[in-house]
Amino acid sequence: MTTPLLRLDNISKTFERRSIWSASRTPAYAVRNVSLDLHEGQTIALVGESGSGKSTLGRLAMNLMNPSEGAVRFRGRAVSELSASGLAVFRRTMQIVFQDPSAAFNPRRTVYATLAQPLQLHTDASDATISKRVDELLDTVGLNPPAAFRDALPHQLSGGQRQRVMIARALSVNPTFVVADEPLSALDVTVQAQILDLLLLLQRERGIGYLLITHDLALVGEVADQVAVMYRGRVVEYGPAAKVCAAPGHPYTRLLMASTLSADPANRRIIGGGPVHLPIRPPDTAGSGCSFAARCPLAEEHCAVEVPVLRSSGDPETQVACHVTNRGAQHVAPSGPRVERHQIGQ
Repeated sequence: MTTPLLRLDNISKTFERRSIWSASRTPAYAVRNVSLDLHEGQTIALVGESGSGKSTLGRLAMNLMNPSEGAVRFRGRAVSELSASGLAVFRRTMQIVFQDPSAAFNPRRTVYATLAQPLQLHTDASDATISKRVDELLDTVGLNPPAAFRDALPHQLSGGQRQRVMIARALSVNPTFVVADEPLSALDVTVQAQILDLLLLLQRERGIGYLLITHDLALVGEVADQVAVMYRGRVVEYGPAAKVCAAPGHPYTRLLMASTLSADPANRRIIGGGPVHLPIRPPDTAGSGCSFAARCPLAEEHCAVEVPVLRSSGDPETQVACHVTNRGAQHVAPSGPRVERHQIGQ
């Protein structure tokens, strides 16, 4: 295996909970003890329900926030130790496509000004060269003719057009790796397909790697090389996307797969059946026990007090953080009762 472009080395991120009734501040983990290797030309999907820490992990990878523990390493060196010139190289190499393009653009800046700014900061190109490059970027992301979009403001564009401008801005400095944070979530199905085709085309033509943050497990099985499943800030399963989607090992991954809606109502099942009640405070706040134990149909007594380690179980390419699965016991996800659409995810 080649040296990773970016290594997330056992990183954690905590935020403080403040209460109006108490002066004490309780640390809450958004990301906890996560290690991932990001390679050029590879797509790693990061999946999990809302609040699992996916976007926080993406921002840590981009150095948009500092980890509380661990280190982010760029080509072997900790990002926190990079010089100004080294950090400039990191910024050109790593780019991000935010989930909400409406919030990521300056509403007073035209499309041209938005796309020209990275070129002005990271290159010494002339105004004429920058103008030509902006037109090339607009053409690359399918905004034709470019002249019709150069002077447009963000509110004058549709959601799909804003997302294309967001992708163009990320491509402006020829990055090697792109963090795509829910790039399809706010788009209709037709535009989603167009944006996805564009991302895959750019990967084939330029060898760009992606950290794809998404809720869509069907998408993961189609486009990702590897998948990391997150729950309450921890990675609970990691491995080849095709294998994880075909035969999930962790009970939480099985729940996600079972909760995916099918066109056939008979196939709409959820592990254990019935509604899911989330605890107000995660059980692993103090660092003890499996974070999924309160919802797990396979949970045993020691699951509530001992944190499972991410390790190979069964397939050597797939790692699972589950006491029961890692013990080698053969457990098949129970089919459970059929549930109506409105029950899923309650």
